[in-house]
This record gives sequence, C-alpha cells and structure tokens, in this order.
Amino acid sequence: MAALTREVLEEVGEPYQRVLELRYFEDRSAAEIARELDIPPGTVRWRCHEGLERVRVALDERSDGQRPWRGLLLAFAGPPTGLELA
Repeated sequence: MAALTREVLEEVGEPYQRVLELRYFEDRSAAEIARELDIPPGTVRWRCHEGLERVRVALDERSDGQRPWRGLLLAFAGPPTGLELA
C-alpha cells in the first residue's frame, strides 16, 4: 500500500502533495505547515481537503469505482479530534 500511496500522491502533484505529506506523514498542524511553506493556515486546510479529494478520485479511477482502497485513506484520517465521549 505504501507504494500505491506514494504513486497517487505524485500523481496528485503540487501544491497538494507537499501539504498532504507534511500533514499526514509528518503529523504537522496546519499552523506549522503554514509557517514552513509561508502560506496562510486556511490555504493549508483547503489544500488538504482538495488534495484528499484528488487522491480519492485517482484511487477511484484505478479501481473502476469499486473503492477497495477505502482502508488506505484511514492513514490520512488520524484520530478523531474535537469529540467528547459522554
């Protein structure tokens, strides 16, 4: 799966690839990425959102829409945030 992940990220390309790598493989916050890349945090968040959508589309195209790749995207999801358990 790691090879497929790398291949799809390269296919998605910049500016999304670097932001996704920093966010999901280096576990950096939007603020940290923004400082490093000298862009607004909102731009980082938008690039993450748009980049993940492009990853999904690329994976759909490779699997004829069957979506066996869903588990691969869990690596991007990380732990839930902002949730409180009652």
